[in-house]
Amino acid sequence: MGLGLRSAREFLGQRVNIHLTDGSVIVNVLLTQLSRDGGRGLLAYRVHRRRAGNSVEIPLEEVASLERVPREVLL
Repeated sequence: MGLGLRSAREFLGQRVNIHLTDGSVIVNVLLTQLSRDGGRGLLAYRVHRRRAGNSVEIPLEEVASLERVPREVLL
């Protein structure tokens, strides 16, 4: 069971840590887009803000939770 589109939508445009269902974590990425592709949700994120074209998509079913990156880390 993955994260839903409604729950993920509140993190759009923010820096997050993505906790995956297999226990791994993708750290400090910019959540750029949410979409529905044939009944399943896709989450797109970018690692570097300056590279607009380099985004990665993962299925929402593989995402266990999203955690905002604390403001102190971003400074």
